[in-house]
Amino acid sequence: MRFLRLWLVGATVFGASVVLLAACSTAAEDRSGAWVGGLSMQTTTAVATPTTSPPNQPPELDVEPEFRAVVGEVTQLTIEATDDADDPVILLGSLPAGARYERTDGRITSIVWKPAAPGVWPATVQVRDSEGLTASADIQLIARYRPRPNSLIGLGDSVASGHGRDRDDYLGTDDCWRAEDEAYSALVFETLRQRAVLNLEGRHALVACSGADVEAMVTVDVTGGFPADDDASGGDQRHSQVEWAVRANAGYVTITVGANDVRFDRPWELMTDSGELNGPAMAPKLRNLGFQLRSIVERLLVETDSTIIFTTYYDPAATSPQGVDGCERECFKAFLDDALAGLNATITEVAELDPERVLIVDLRTLFDGHGAPNGLGPDALRSGEILGPVGDFVADLFGGTHPYCAKGDTLDDTWISEIDCVHPNHEGQEAIAEAVVEVVIPGG
Repeated sequence: MRFLRLWLVGATVFGASVVLLAACSTAAEDRSGAWVGGLSMQTTTAVATPTTSPPNQPPELDVEPEFRAVVGEVTQLTIEATDDADDPVILLGSLPAGARYERTDGRITSIVWKPAAPGVWPATVQVRDSEGLTASADIQLIARYRPRPNSLIGLGDSVASGHGRDRDDYLGTDDCWRAEDEAYSALVFETLRQRAVLNLEGRHALVACSGADVEAMVTVDVTGGFPADDDASGGDQRHSQVEWAVRANAGYVTITVGANDVRFDRPWELMTDSGELNGPAMAPKLRNLGFQLRSIVERLLVETDSTIIFTTYYDPAATSPQGVDGCERECFKAFLDDALAGLNATITEVAELDPERVLIVDLRTLFDGHGAPNGLGPDALRSGEILGPVGDFVADLFGGTHPYCAKGDTLDDTWISEIDCVHPNHEGQEAIAEAVVEVVIPGG
């Protein structure tokens, strides 16, 4: 009978672990091995792989992707960096004016910023460990005037200003012909408050100005914004319309502008001799309008958090309008339809710059069936055919809008001023306001 016993014998040879496997047989003869002191021995050796440290990893950087600050106020952004081996170093990167790195114990730990103007500036923050490995993060430094998310400011031309709704304006009390309580932006503001979209902390500001074209919105200073003691005014109650919008940083900005850029008050300048739209005369006006309007929108997108609401233009003309010599009634309506198509397409294209923040309210067909009346007094009065110098004065005052008035009897349930045959009356301003609200809160 044969008995087998096993022993494990450990040893260390030159730093490697060696395991000896010993087998002992008590048989008189073991043909598988030689006799050694009465034992037959066989050994095997197992060598373990030496352990090594993991490779160094880049440091980790913790910083917010957006650093927001209010113009004129000091704000701080903390920067944190960690590394598996040592204390990493935050490196210097370029910052906008008014911003600096703050140090603690000689190391950069934050960015401190007091912006002087609104805008957006990209920056890169980088961190490095002792072995030269780096990590970086792209951030945006965003400066705004103090936000007024529950306010609304109205910009634009005479349609936006509520021209003619405040009868005192006919006495020259306001060069911009503003109706603070009846302009469509004021009606939108009140409706949004009633429906709890805006709360009672906000306010409405009307800076639209009758006669304004898109260039005037940037270059001509107007009143109508915020009181002198409000930080939006900066102590000055005269700013351009666009500057007021930037300073207000309101929840909503309404804009109606463009008709004066293409001279809708002088329609005959846009016509061919046959009464059709003069495309070559209209095209450069629309290109200029689109270029300047785009620059305004881009500025508002960069320098405010506002939702921008554009309206297109309605057709104010009566169903059967006076028109101009050689193009009356149906001819004038066809011309106007083509002219409005080009104007509204230009406005809509600009609004498509940012569909999330720029809304478009299409008014093109809103006034269909609600066009201009015949107006105050007989046709001949406005055409200057009677009353001598008085008639000439009235004709000069309203000559540009006379073509839009009804020829003969008023056929429409009018939403247009009976005085000038172009601007919305109270019902017209209400209709525009309802259309705007429907876009802001669809179905609401």
